[in-house]
Amino acid sequence: MQTTLRETFETSDGYSSLIVRWFREMFTPASNAEVVAETVRRARTLPRPIGEKLLLDLVRYDSVRLAPSLASLNLPVMAVQSTYSNEQRERQSMTKGKTTPYLNMLRTNVPSARVEIIPDAGHFPQIDNATQVNGLLDDFVGSLGTAAHT
Repeated sequence: MQTTLRETFETSDGYSSLIVRWFREMFTPASNAEVVAETVRRARTLPRPIGEKLLLDLVRYDSVRLAPSLASLNLPVMAVQSTYSNEQRERQSMTKGKTTPYLNMLRTNVPSARVEIIPDAGHFPQIDNATQVNGLLDDFVGSLGTAAHT
């Protein structure tokens, strides 16, 4: 049985241990250890009441409002995904050709979305794979034509 966020938050160290685990899982063994440590440290400084509300609101938004919000977009969209949460809620790196429930929902609600997968990466490809992410962004913006630059 999966433990809900609320159940996790009811334990004395539930919030803190969840934050540490989640943020550590956002990196790979190839990530800079100093960056990992600093990211986890900073995540732990968010006061528990604010962090709990933020996480619960995030889940509520994703489950209720995300799909309709995406469907209402009338502009070019590029999604860059490098990780996903598996059935056990463990963060895993993506592989080429992999899809996820999130990507399926995105493709349903924004059929024209450009989806880019950065394989074997952590949750922060803008840090660990900055050159690749910047190349994708440059290419995407370039594909929009001159109207995007005015």
